[in-house]
Amino acid sequence: MNIRVLSPDRLTDRQIELWSLFQESNPELQSPFFHPFYTREAAKSFAGVEVAVFEDAGETLAFFPFQRTAGNRGIPVAGSLNDLQGVVSPRGFVFDAAELVRACRLSGLRFSQLLAAQQPFHSYHWHVADSPSMDLREGFDAFARQRRDEGSTLISRTRKKVRMAVREVGPMRFEADSRDSRIFDLLMEWKSQHFRRIRVPNPLAAPGVLDFLKRLLALRDDAFRGMVSVLYYGDRPAAAHVGIRCRNVLHSSVTAYNGELARYSPGIALAVELARAAEKIGICRIDLGAGNECFKTSFRSFGTQVAAGGVGLGSLATSMQRSWLCTKRWLQASRLHRPARYVFRTIRGLFLHEPQHDC
Repeated sequence: MNIRVLSPDRLTDRQIELWSLFQESNPELQSPFFHPFYTREAAKSFAGVEVAVFEDAGETLAFFPFQRTAGNRGIPVAGSLNDLQGVVSPRGFVFDAAELVRACRLSGLRFSQLLAAQQPFHSYHWHVADSPSMDLREGFDAFARQRRDEGSTLISRTRKKVRMAVREVGPMRFEADSRDSRIFDLLMEWKSQHFRRIRVPNPLAAPGVLDFLKRLLALRDDAFRGMVSVLYYGDRPAAAHVGIRCRNVLHSSVTAYNGELARYSPGIALAVELARAAEKIGICRIDLGAGNECFKTSFRSFGTQVAAGGVGLGSLATSMQRSWLCTKRWLQASRLHRPARYVFRTIRGLFLHEPQHDC
C-alpha cells in the first residue's frame, strides 16, 4: 500500500467523489467534519492543510486530512474548530498509524476528538471521552419524551423561561436557516463579549477562523454547508448559532446570546427550537461535541466515543499531555471544578494551536 500526500486543490474529481462515497456509506463518518468540502474550504483559510491518500495498485482506498504546523506536526484540519477526526474509508479498513505519520513526513500527529473506534490508533490514545448527540429521527416529541423519561427536566424548564420572555419582552420567532449576514456579525460580537467576560483569549479571533466560517456559510450544496439559526423575542435577536450540516446531520459549532436577555436562557431555548425544527428541515441528528456541560448531558440521546492522543510525539510530550488530561479529569470531578473552569478555557486550544508559516 502506498500513501501519497496532496494539497486539497490537487485532488481529482474522481477522488472527491470516492471520498464522498466512503463518507456516506460508512455510518461512523456521517459528521460534517468528514466531508471533503470541509477540508477543501479549510485549505482556503488556513496554511498547511493536506490530505494523505491511501492507494494500492492504482486503487484509492482511504483519505486522511490533516493540517501541518510550522513545527511540522500534524493537527486536525482547522485546529480546535474540528470536533471529529479520523481516516475516511470504508468500514474495516486496516492501516498502520505510525506508517501514516512517516508517509506524511510529520514529526508527530496530535488529535483531540478522533473516532475511538478506529482501531489502528488505539495504542496512541491518552484519554477517551463521550461526544453527545441528539437523536431526532422520530421527531421532536419523541426526543423530548425520551429525555423526560430519562429524568431530564431541561426542556420543560426552558419552556417556562420562554413563556416568561414572551410576556416580558415580546413574541418568540425562530429562523432555522437565516441568510442575514448581520446575524453572523452579531453572533461573533456576542461571543467576543463572552470571552472578554470570562477573561480568556477568543479562539474565533485567530487568523483564518472568521474567513473559514464565512466560506462554510456561503456554500449552498445540498450535501454540505454551514447554516445560521437565530431566536428572536419581539424584534430583538436573543441568541444565534452557527452549525455545519452534512446531509441529515447537523453539528453545533458556535452559539452565543444577548447578554441583556441572559435570565431567559436564550441559548438553551434556541437549541430546543432548533431540535423542534429539525424534522421540517430534514435533520435527523444534532451533534453537540465532546464535553460535560449540563445542557449536553441533558440533551444527550447517545454518544460517540472520541479519543485524545498522539502518534510519534516522543515520551516527554506524551507524558506531559497524559498528566494534563489526568489533572483536568480530577478537577472536573472535584469541588474545585467551578473555580478551575477559567484555567481549562485558557489552556484549551493550546493543545491544537501552533503558529502557521503565514501568521
